[in-house]
Amino acid sequence: MLLHSLANRMKVRCWWSQRQQRTLSLWSPASSSSSSSSSSRRQGVVHARGSHPPLGAQALPPSWSSCCKSATAASPNPIPHHHRSSSHRHTSSSSSSGTTTTTTRSSSSSSSSDKVVVQAEDAVLLRQNLDSWVGHLELSDSGLWEVCRAVKARGGKAWLVGGCMRDALLGGSPKDIDLATDLKSSEIVEIFGKRAKATGEEFGTVTVTAGLHKSKFEITTLRRDGRYTDGRRPDEVEYTTEILEDLGRRDFTINAMAFDPLSSDLVDPFDGMRDLRTGTLRVVLSPSSSSETGRRMTEDGLRVWRAYRFMDDGMRSTREPCEELDLCLKHPDTVKAAARVSSERIWEEVQKILGGQNAPFVLRKLQENGMLRHVFDYEGDEGIESREDPRLVAQDYLLKCRRRMHEMFARPVPLPTAEGEGPAAPAAPAASRRAKTYIALDLEATCSEENNKFPQEVIQFSATLFHIAGAGGEEMRVLDHFNSLCQPVIHKELTAFCTKLTGIAQRDVNESPKFKKVLGLFQKWLQKHDLLDERSNLRQEGVTLLTCGCWDLEKLVPIQCKANSYNIPMPAYLRYYSDVQDVFANYYWSGNQNYNSLRTMSSKLGVAREGRPHNALNDSKNLAKIVHAMHLDGCQDFPVQYFDRKAVQPRENIRKHMPDISVARAALMLHKSEMDKTQKWMLRNGWKRNEDKKIIKSCLTGFKAFPSVSSSVIEMAAYKRFVGPRLRFQLCLQASLACAEHGWLSKEHLQVEEIGEQIMSMRDVEPLADGEWIMQMTGLDKGMRLGRLKEWLWKLQIENSATTLEEMEEILGGIDWQNSEVETWPRFLQLK
Repeated sequence: MLLHSLANRMKVRCWWSQRQQRTLSLWSPASSSSSSSSSSRRQGVVHARGSHPPLGAQALPPSWSSCCKSATAASPNPIPHHHRSSSHRHTSSSSSSGTTTTTTRSSSSSSSSDKVVVQAEDAVLLRQNLDSWVGHLELSDSGLWEVCRAVKARGGKAWLVGGCMRDALLGGSPKDIDLATDLKSSEIVEIFGKRAKATGEEFGTVTVTAGLHKSKFEITTLRRDGRYTDGRRPDEVEYTTEILEDLGRRDFTINAMAFDPLSSDLVDPFDGMRDLRTGTLRVVLSPSSSSETGRRMTEDGLRVWRAYRFMDDGMRSTREPCEELDLCLKHPDTVKAAARVSSERIWEEVQKILGGQNAPFVLRKLQENGMLRHVFDYEGDEGIESREDPRLVAQDYLLKCRRRMHEMFARPVPLPTAEGEGPAAPAAPAASRRAKTYIALDLEATCSEENNKFPQEVIQFSATLFHIAGAGGEEMRVLDHFNSLCQPVIHKELTAFCTKLTGIAQRDVNESPKFKKVLGLFQKWLQKHDLLDERSNLRQEGVTLLTCGCWDLEKLVPIQCKANSYNIPMPAYLRYYSDVQDVFANYYWSGNQNYNSLRTMSSKLGVAREGRPHNALNDSKNLAKIVHAMHLDGCQDFPVQYFDRKAVQPRENIRKHMPDISVARAALMLHKSEMDKTQKWMLRNGWKRNEDKKIIKSCLTGFKAFPSVSSSVIEMAAYKRFVGPRLRFQLCLQASLACAEHGWLSKEHLQVEEIGEQIMSMRDVEPLADGEWIMQMTGLDKGMRLGRLKEWLWKLQIENSATTLEEMEEILGGIDWQNSEVETWPRFLQLK
């Protein structure tokens, strides 16, 4: 009777429309002591609102029913609810395992009850991820609250919608934030004035700039779409004030959720939360229909390409389309609708697919459904007819080959001399130095909005000492924290921007020790944990200092130490460190170093950040969690580097010549295509970066010109000269293809690596006879003959080991270039 009474008290009435009514009954044993949540009705729609922790809090809500209630429409094709593992999500809080919530739904369109068992801890985790992200936005003064409150003051409401909701629930940190509002776009422009810019007037979209970092918010008026007759866009758009109507026009359930940051209302009428938990991709359908999937997908062909993109969750998991959507994607009408989308728009979606962590999985789905020919214009025997095609299989090996190549060509680490001053001769490869004990270091410095404070001074110095145990890094144990504020002596007054960014007030630093004293305290802290040797260097074995980027220890601290007001030596224990951004970029092939911020790395690894951003202690804790997640993912090498670029040769920025992974995957998919056809294809698809187009053309030539084990020194030198600084990139592609055709560490794979080592070890030979010298000696004008003659002379220069122009003049006189056709002249680069 008690349970029956509790269940009755927790019933929440939900309306999809004025004509359809359903009852959602929620019960959880964990919520028996909590009071029933109240529902707020607005114009015929109940937005379920439950009690949950304050924004950014880490404590778990009392139950799923009190934190994740949603106005939920019955799914037309319920699927068995398997538990989607969330072991790759890393959070600082824990929940009791095994607790389940039984949800019984009754629908006016179905006479039988559909009982679904879900994992309560997963639902709580999703909501907690959302609260944590929204809390971070508030603490970092992103401008979200400013926008929402301004809209509310005008009598409207603003909801977070779309991709930012989806990614935040999964533990990510979305950069692009979309809002939906019941105000008209003209009203939004009136509210924000010059900070608002109409970017999509036909759909009521306005971009607003707000917050400390001048963040961009796309605010769109709630609307419902009319009929689609052109297969791409609705014929007409009608504005509405109902959030459920706006969500009902969206493509997939995981994108059809909304959250009001001010009231904490979570609106989920299509079970998007459930599909996120189970890794299911499902089309948004009205509750009265169970056979609209085909119509919804074909009315806008772009939805087909988006369906494939969303099969990759953007982190490390994949989504499977529900049975009805899977059949729909294979239907000829769906394929035709997708093919009618413009080439430029198709490539935008495919480029995002190629840049995803699960691109091989999605590419195989595209191949199964015959979609690849609409992307790469395959003709005849160029097409990919099998999942075992080397162009697809090579995608599985690409990242693995990149990691192996990075270890092969890693530079040695300079070790300290006996005096502890500066580096000695290299002792061991960087990749061979592993550590299980780490110090995650983070600093905050004086700053201004105009970025005109020089030199910047440390105002917070923090570190987290932690140990990772287990063969796969399964266990992480935090040993201690160091945290101290620092009093600046050059720019003594903190700017308002600095205080707002870091949360550090002027009175706090006024009462804090100065930088030199803090360095001494940190050294004593290191000594207490027996982390220093007799020369005050970090012990070479077993401990590594970690930073998020190289700026703290390559710019901030060295410049501050040399400033006249300080004039102190750079501490020996800060000379060697490992840049986690650098390791992350190389291991995951993730853009350049600056792109991999703490937020980006957390998002890609599913790590829930804790505390206020731009707080050095919180950032050091979060950096430790990121390193632990990387250990779990197999990345256990964090090579150290020496900080002082003046004392040693500057470290090589390998990533500068490693194009984005999406370009690498495209090159593999095109490696059998002809150059002329590929150039036309890139032009038709609207490739925007000329550099990427050059890379693709270079790769296609590089595939055909790759030397063999028996190739001459001249052929290898020619190949190195042609490929240039992107040699490692080309070797990754070549090794991936070798693995696809012959297997990992096969004879052919090892031969590619052997050839790569030979080419890398070769000395670069610059041509002695440049264009001007040849023009002067021969009277030729600029053109093809001049270029080919230069290539011929360079080949002869290497063959004859020429070192002077006098020798080159003799060589030039010995060849009959005047009386022969250009086509007969020897080529330096031999194409297969």
